[in-house]
Amino acid sequence: MNRCFKSVIFFIPGWGFKGSIFELAPSDCGTPHLLRPIFLSSGDNCEVLHDGEQQGLGSKGLPILYPKGCAWEISIEAYVETLLGLRRSGKKIHLMGWSLGAILALKIAHLAQQGLRSHGHAPSLTPCSLESLWLISLRRGFPSKEIGNMKAAVERDKRLGLRLFYRDCFKGQESLYRRFKDGLERNYIESFTKKELLEGLDFLENNPVEEISVPEGLRTTLVHGTLDRIAPIEDIPKVTSRVKYMFVEGCGHLPFLCKDVLTQIMQLASLPKMRGAKGEDVLRYFEP
Repeated sequence: MNRCFKSVIFFIPGWGFKGSIFELAPSDCGTPHLLRPIFLSSGDNCEVLHDGEQQGLGSKGLPILYPKGCAWEISIEAYVETLLGLRRSGKKIHLMGWSLGAILALKIAHLAQQGLRSHGHAPSLTPCSLESLWLISLRRGFPSKEIGNMKAAVERDKRLGLRLFYRDCFKGQESLYRRFKDGLERNYIESFTKKELLEGLDFLENNPVEEISVPEGLRTTLVHGTLDRIAPIEDIPKVTSRVKYMFVEGCGHLPFLCKDVLTQIMQLASLPKMRGAKGEDVLRYFEP
């Protein structure tokens, strides 16, 4: 049975990774999905999908869109412009940020709430236009010493530095790690330059998240693995908004690739309305 999805997941990956990490997602998560990279520039010329592409988007599965290139080199305004283009085409947007991408997602959500002035007029992307916000493996901040050590590792031997980082990311997810090493790892190591990686580390150091405050009315879920070495669970930012949370037992820095978590995300994103979605009882509220 063909089913056209009216929603999209817009995924912003973390440092050293790309959106193609979703290639490791379990295939039996209950909802067919379609990976689609989308080009965004840091200037005014961000590319929005053409009309023909918009019409076909979602005809083969729930689209997971992600930026080409380095997520941290794209301006917040370019992200919001892209979301506005998707919204104008009638798509419901589920914004998902992972690690460094979660920092960006928070910034995007707040700018989207304010509205973005473009081409002489002010289109508005309100909290109601974003169906949901998913903050995955978000850390309060990275100490300067830790960032300095990571920079030194990249400068000394980029390949080895990234390999060690990737190994730590997959703590508790060893089978995923083996698949990553056999496939995506080499591509990622070769595609990121030292300059790009160092700039990403600068971003992490200069953009701490002391508290999680989200636009009023925006449904937000915090997802974290209990074995996360990169963003330890005790370093989750203070919560000052009413959000839901999922703590994933025995999982490392990539909890969104756990079958139970991804199944729930897909279910919620693919339903016409969020309220009363199947799997709701798995979530718990995190009160400020």
